[in-house]
Order: sequence, then C-alpha cells, then structure tokens
Amino acid sequence: MINPNTFPAILSKILLKSDEPPNSPPNTNTSEVYSEYVCVSIFINKATRMRLHHMFCSNSKDLGKDYERVRKSYENQKDLQSRNQVSIATVCSRSLYRSAQKNLKEYKWNREGNVFEIPLERGTDEWWLSSRLQDLQRIEMEKLFNYIKFLSINKQ
Repeated sequence: MINPNTFPAILSKILLKSDEPPNSPPNTNTSEVYSEYVCVSIFINKATRMRLHHMFCSNSKDLGKDYERVRKSYENQKDLQSRNQVSIATVCSRSLYRSAQKNLKEYKWNREGNVFEIPLERGTDEWWLSSRLQDLQRIEMEKLFNYIKFLSINKQ
C-alpha cells in the first residue's frame, strides 16, 4: 500500500534504482510532510575569477538553516563573496542531485561531489544554473511518469 511513509522509499527505488532508504525517514504525521529541495549556494571567488557552487539536499522545514550552515562554512574565506541561492523543489532530491552531478561533469567538482566551479563568464550565472536544474527536474519527472504509464499498461 502506498502512503506518506512508504512513498519516499518507493520513489527512491524508481528514480535512483536503489534499495537505499531516503535521506531522512518520513514523518508519520501527514501534516508534517515536507517538500524536498536541491539547493545551491553560489559564491564568487575574486582571486581566481570563478563562481563556486555548493550543492546540497534539503527540505522545506530546514531550508533556511541549511543555507545558513553552508554560508557559515565559507565565511572565513576572504576571497569568497556570497552571491545568490538557487532552490529547486523536487519529488526526490537525491535523484536530481545525482542527475546534476552527471550532467554538469564538464566543470571542476571537488572530491565529495558537492562543490563545483564555473569561470565568471557571461551565460553561466545563477539563472543559467536554475534553468539547467529545472530541465533536469523535468527529465526526472518524465522518468517517473513513464514508469507509472508502464505499470498501468501492464496492470501491475
């Protein structure tokens, strides 16, 4: 049976093709179900003329705290200036996060796979990144809808 407790696990299996449970266990109280987000804090490195993007997953309850935590982790680096934030609401944040890592591989990523750099050029600002993440989100939703169509055609 599908309910707010089982849906995230089912969705992870469909989109991530993984038996690994979702990031945080879902709440049993349906009034406290939070939306998932893929977030990017954007910083400008004046010394290297690069735009640094720190990507992470969050939810609607912790979004502000998570952005503040990321900002504080960079506040001691004098060359970095906080620029902007991008948040993309998603059904499965880990799936969109992984998709972004695969589709933005032309840029230099750190070892943990959560920070990448883009040269300060025209056409690669936060609007470009937001648009690219939204395109990836549409692709993820198409995968989900196609899977649902497949199940309904095969009566499973």
